[in-house]
Amino acid sequence: MDNCPTHHHEGGCVLRDFLNDLNIEPVYSPDFNPAEYVFGKLRTVMKCQFWEITKRDLKESLYTAVDFIAPSDMEGFFSVTGYLDV
Repeated sequence: MDNCPTHHHEGGCVLRDFLNDLNIEPVYSPDFNPAEYVFGKLRTVMKCQFWEITKRDLKESLYTAVDFIAPSDMEGFFSVTGYLDV
């Protein structure tokens, strides 16, 4: 399990018990998390295309970079992880 707050405390206990009942060992893999691909694209866009804005104002750079994530990107992120058959 990763460091997501819902995976700790009571939510983590419920999830752990559920996975144990199914004899599943929880393993976190960023390769199967579409959000990791989104963050990767954001980092790339912020470093390559908006570096001057990123140095000056990180929040503005992030909001600008989000516009560069197209629906086709999201389709690709989900396809490569195997979560959805798109």
